[in-house]
Amino acid sequence: MQDEHSFRAIPRPTLERLPKYLNYLRGKSAEGLLTTSSTAIAQDMHLSPIQVRKDLAFVTSGKPRVGHDTQQLIERFLFHQGLLWAGL
Repeated sequence: MQDEHSFRAIPRPTLERLPKYLNYLRGKSAEGLLTTSSTAIAQDMHLSPIQVRKDLAFVTSGKPRVGHDTQQLIERFLFHQGLLWAGL
């Protein structure tokens, strides 16, 4: 997982997609989905899997062929949103 104190500038298009990913993940979590992959997210959201992987790399690191813990992804998105709201 990326250290909370080492940040890279997140491109504007990625920033604009982050709330959409968060809404998607919250919906999947409510359905009981425990893990997901960038490929599944891309298919459901009609995006390129490569784009999703690049976007997610700004907030977390996944494991190839393992996927992401849905709740942890939600928490990472909320953490990064909090930083954006705080102006950091």
